[in-house]
Amino acid sequence: LPGGGGLPGPYTSKDQGFQSKQSGEFTGGGKSSQKHKGEKKPEELSKEALLLEKVKDKFMAKNPAVYGDFLKCLSLYVQEVFTASELAVVLDDMFSWSSEMKTLLEELKGYIGLRESLTKYSKNIPMSAIDFSNCEHMGTSYRSLPSDYPIPVCSGRTELCEVVLCDEYVSVPSGSEDYSYSNYRKNQYEESLFKCEDDRFELDMLIETNASTIRAIEPLLDDDRGRGKPDLKSLKAFHFQAIERVYGDHGQEIVDHIKRAPLVAINVVLPRLRQKDEEWRKARRDMNKIWRDVYKDNYHKSLDHRSFYFKQLDKKGLTAKTFISEMKEAREACEKGSQPSPFLLFEMSRQDIHYDIFEVVSHAAAANLLEGAEARVRKFFQVFLHVFFGLKTRDIEEMKSRTKPSNPKKGKDESTKNEDGTNES
Repeated sequence: LPGGGGLPGPYTSKDQGFQSKQSGEFTGGGKSSQKHKGEKKPEELSKEALLLEKVKDKFMAKNPAVYGDFLKCLSLYVQEVFTASELAVVLDDMFSWSSEMKTLLEELKGYIGLRESLTKYSKNIPMSAIDFSNCEHMGTSYRSLPSDYPIPVCSGRTELCEVVLCDEYVSVPSGSEDYSYSNYRKNQYEESLFKCEDDRFELDMLIETNASTIRAIEPLLDDDRGRGKPDLKSLKAFHFQAIERVYGDHGQEIVDHIKRAPLVAINVVLPRLRQKDEEWRKARRDMNKIWRDVYKDNYHKSLDHRSFYFKQLDKKGLTAKTFISEMKEAREACEKGSQPSPFLLFEMSRQDIHYDIFEVVSHAAAANLLEGAEARVRKFFQVFLHVFFGLKTRDIEEMKSRTKPSNPKKGKDESTKNEDGTNES
C-alpha cells in the first residue's frame, strides 16, 4: 500500500526462507527452488567458468576450429535445438582424443543435467535405496537429499509451487516405522492366504466393472426407445475395457462397432454382459466355499511367522558337518584343559518337557492317524526316546520277552503244524 504510514513492506518467500534458516525450523519457504531452480551461487558460477576456460585452452592448443564447433553446439543446446542427451552424443567425438578431455566432458555432463556419470543415484530411485546417514537432519522425520541426488524436472509448476513446495527435504521413517515390507518373508500358509485374497479381489473387480458397464449402457437403450441417438460420452475407458475382456480377441472389433453403430451393437452387447454377470456371480458363490476352507486351514498356521527361520536354523544345525565340527571343538577344548571330557555333554534340567512333547504328539497322532499308526508312535516314544534320554529304564524281563528265537524259521514251522502232521495253509 503506498503511503502506508510505517506499514511493513511485502513479506516475500525469500525473507521467509532466511528466517527459517536462522530459526532452525523446517518450512518449505522456497528454499528448494532457490537452490535448484533459481540463480546459481557465485562459487558454482566460478566452477563452471573455470571448466570452460580449461576446455578453451585445450581446444585452442589443439585446433581452434573445433572450439568454434563446441561453442555452436552449446548455442544450439541453449536454444533448445539439442537436448542434453543429443549434446552429449555430439561432444563425445570432440572430447575423445585424450583421457583428460574425457574427464572434462564427464564434468560438463554434470552441469547440463546428465548426472548419471557423476553420481551413484539414478532417477526415480526409491527412498529405501538412498543413504541418509550423512545427510542433514531437520527434526525427527525429515532428512535432506544427498547433494549428488538428481532432482527430477517438473514442468507444470507455478510461482506459488516454487514458493511452497520443497525439493530438498523428504520424510524418512525412523524407529519402529523403519520396516521394509519388501524384506518380509511369508511362510507357505501366509502365501496361501495372500493368493486367496488376490483371487477374491480380482474376481470382485471383474464383477463390479462389468456391473458398472451394464449400468452405463442401460440408459443408452432408453434413448433408443425414444428414437434418440445414444450419447457415448457416458462410457469411460474402463467400460470399453470391460467389453473387450468379455469378447476376448474380438473385443476391439466390438468396441469399434459400438462407436460406429451404437444402436445396433448395444442391443447385442448388453445381453452378453448380463449373461457374464450371472456366470461370474455364480462362480464367486462356488469359490466362496473353497476360499472359506482355505482360510480355515491356513489362518492359525500363518500366525507362526518365525517357523521358516526356526526350520532354517534346525536344518543347518543338524547336518553331519555341524556335528563333526562340534565334536572337534569339544576335543580341542579338552586338550586345552577348558573342558574335562572330550565328549559332548548336554544338561537336561527339565525332564517334564519331554512328557509334554509326548502328550502333544500323541494327541496329534490320535487326531490324524489310524489306530495302528498311533500305537506305533506311542511305542517309539515310550520304548526308545524316553529310554535314550534317561527318562525311564528298560525292564530286563521286557527285553527277554522281546528276544527272538535262535531259529525263527524252524520255530515257525513247528508252531504251524496240526495234530495230523500237516502244516496250516
